[in-house]
Amino acid sequence: MTRAERDRRRNKGKLDSSKAAVAHYTDGSISKVSTWTLQHEVQEAKQRPRFGYPQMAKNKWTEHKQQSGVAVPQPAAPSPRKSSDLQFCRDKVFSTQNLPVEQGVLDRTCNDPAAMRFNVCHDLVDFTGLSMEEVMERMARIKHYHFEEEHFFWDPQSKTELAWYYSTSQSYLFANAVHAARTHALSFLKKDVHEPVLDYSGGVGNSVLYLAIEKGTKCQYFGIGMMEKTFAQFRVAKRGLQDMITFLDPWTAATNWTFDPKEAPLPRDGSLGSILATDVLEHIPDYHKVVEAMVDSLKVGGVIIEVSPFNPNPLSKNDENDLRIHVSDGGVSMKQAMGERMVFREQQKYWEKIKA
Repeated sequence: MTRAERDRRRNKGKLDSSKAAVAHYTDGSISKVSTWTLQHEVQEAKQRPRFGYPQMAKNKWTEHKQQSGVAVPQPAAPSPRKSSDLQFCRDKVFSTQNLPVEQGVLDRTCNDPAAMRFNVCHDLVDFTGLSMEEVMERMARIKHYHFEEEHFFWDPQSKTELAWYYSTSQSYLFANAVHAARTHALSFLKKDVHEPVLDYSGGVGNSVLYLAIEKGTKCQYFGIGMMEKTFAQFRVAKRGLQDMITFLDPWTAATNWTFDPKEAPLPRDGSLGSILATDVLEHIPDYHKVVEAMVDSLKVGGVIIEVSPFNPNPLSKNDENDLRIHVSDGGVSMKQAMGERMVFREQQKYWEKIKA
């Protein structure tokens, strides 16, 4: 006997027993027959394509309740959304946005080979599927495409939420495309002394591409931004540089597979030749703890290249955590954070480790 035949016999038995009980219902309420029929229709509907079931079943049960004298509240239909409503929201929310990126910067980023951004605009078009005009609008950081507006919208309330904002940001994919490799400081790096190079928060990969292509230097890329990292991997694969550039994750066996952007990429064993930390430390609350781990990870003679535009305005005493886009240094200068093992080299514009 097939399943369909068994179901028909089982349902027929339920229908027969329901018919036998009809005589007991004389008060005008809905009969067991009609109740079972309704349930049976709903069960049949569940076996139909899913997109047709929910509204049909809802209507059936509503009709049943109305026939039984049960009050059924009718929710008011939402008013249709208009494009002007969304525009009003954007104009209201995104009112604190800074000035867009200047056109001259965008022109150099996309068209000047000497800018060391390695055709990043066309790479973004290929990677995202957007048109060049759409990419340029996002790179210009116009209104809701500005990373500060994305931060304002999500409004992180803790250090972990701030890290998650950076991990999931799409605005930074385009914002960081304009950041060129720091060629002055990088030009002083020597392969036999300063390898391997760790680019800590490597953005869209302009620095590691410069080191691999222009200097033949092996690099490690680290960043918590998932979209930026994927884009950087795309750019490296597109140029066949997988043997030159290694990508690190913010979770490893060493961190018990938990998110830890300080311990995961920084081995603290004196094995790294140099670390790039450009435009990143000013985004990290208690940044000096990360700097300490960086110094521990360098071998003697290794260097740290950092550019850190901290917020000059400290938080009030009532604020416990600095969760702004650009945090203050918390009263800890870069010299204090580097400690006695590091010395700043003025000509090269980097910090060098002089003792273990």
